[in-house]
Amino acid sequence: MYWHFIAISLVMTGALQGAGDTKSPMVSTIIGIWVIRVAGIYVLCFYFSMGIAGVWLVNAVDYAIRSFFCCIGLEKLFKHKN
Repeated sequence: MYWHFIAISLVMTGALQGAGDTKSPMVSTIIGIWVIRVAGIYVLCFYFSMGIAGVWLVNAVDYAIRSFFCCIGLEKLFKHKN
């Protein structure tokens, strides 16, 4: 299931960039990497002592959230153009 979120995130980011929207994929990537991953890894690894399992869990959550927001962004973009 984790790999599906990576694929959806990559495809939707490329589709948004190809459609001319480069700002929202950039913002979602910055928020995903610097907010979700850094804070999540810190909390799960050091506070809950999950180790590498916490890192993988945070990565999966990050890609799931980014996939969700990129799908919404693509839907809004196509509704706006039609």
